Amino acid sequence: MRIPMIGSKIRLSEPWMFKLFPEKRNIKLWAVMFDEVIDQWSLHWAMMASGVWRAMSFPAGTVLSVDRIYLRKGLADFNSLSFRVVSSPDKRIVKQRFWAKLGDVNRMEGEWDEKTFEEEEMVEETLVWEMQRYATHKMPPEIQSLFSRRYNDPPCKHRAFFMLDGETFVTDEGLNIIWVEREEMRDDIPEDRALWHLVTPENQHG
Repeated sequence: MRIPMIGSKIRLSEPWMFKLFPEKRNIKLWAVMFDEVIDQWSLHWAMMASGVWRAMSFPAGTVLSVDRIYLRKGLADFNSLSFRVVSSPDKRIVKQRFWAKLGDVNRMEGEWDEKTFEEEEMVEETLVWEMQRYATHKMPPEIQSLFSRRYNDPPCKHRAFFMLDGETFVTDEGLNIIWVEREEMRDDIPEDRALWHLVTPENQHG
């Protein structure tokens, strides 16, 4: 299954027919294709709400770029994708922006441009243990002072962790790193905190 992203492009391999509704984001395409200008937004909405639409057809060879994806739980009538027309044998529709309902989009036949899909590498969580008992002799005096206050006069807003190899680093309450035992460690600590597999004194035996 391929789920498009904003900017993903598809080239239609077959003519695509869909319902074009006279809502404000479709109004330019509506005017170009049907030579009819509707300039009151309330009228656009009233027409769409009453089920007014016109059949629209794009020829094979048309290239569309995904511009917006709208999906809401409980509001299936509004599920839609917006596109921009990158190129087409029908020059009238080139550069037009429009939206179509998800049901019509799912009937589209075409080939996705693989270059417009970001292939994200699989990443693994990094095991990070919160320290319960540890020696502070490796830490500079100002960092040692932080932990003297943490455990002797709580609360202190700093935390100590160590990596799987036992090297230590210190963060503030927001997990922003304020000291590392060795500068090269920063390359091994993910910037994305969601990848920290935090093991705290409370759960390390669970």
